[in-house]
Amino acid sequence: MSIETKSILVVDDEPKVRSLLRRCLEMDGYEVIEAENGEQVHSAIINHTVDLITLDLNLGSESGLTIASEIRATS
Repeated sequence: MSIETKSILVVDDEPKVRSLLRRCLEMDGYEVIEAENGEQVHSAIINHTVDLITLDLNLGSESGLTIASEIRATS
């Protein structure tokens, strides 16, 4: 039986927050993909298999809720 590594997309405009989440999640065996804005989110979803997304709702000039709605509309 093979165990497949699950991937988590961490979306936050703060590099320190992304770094902290990356370290914690990787220690638990997850593959972590990072994004800091909507454009990077959409690119990550196209180029990777993403099992879970952690999404900051306040991304500076962008709304995390808008990004979440766009993701839900296409996946």
